[in-house]
Amino acid sequence: MTARPACCRRVLEHCSNQGTTTPLTRSLRETVADRAKASPGFRAALVEDAMQALADGDVETARALLHDVANATLGFQAFARETGIPRRA
Repeated sequence: MTARPACCRRVLEHCSNQGTTTPLTRSLRETVADRAKASPGFRAALVEDAMQALADGDVETARALLHDVANATLGFQAFARETGIPRRA
């Protein structure tokens, strides 16, 4: 099993350092998506982590990170509309 990308570790550390015993009500995916929508630097870090994951041969992680970036920016439906490439190409 590969290590989590640095961006995911940072989100998990932030969530676990809150000092509460209340379970999280939001998923990690929602937390990452919200932060990616709000922060261009975080989006860039996600892309960098995705490229590193590809270089390390971890295609699954790279794809998940790029999926998060796509959802936080244009979105797959708008991308398909803009490029003429079907959403599930």
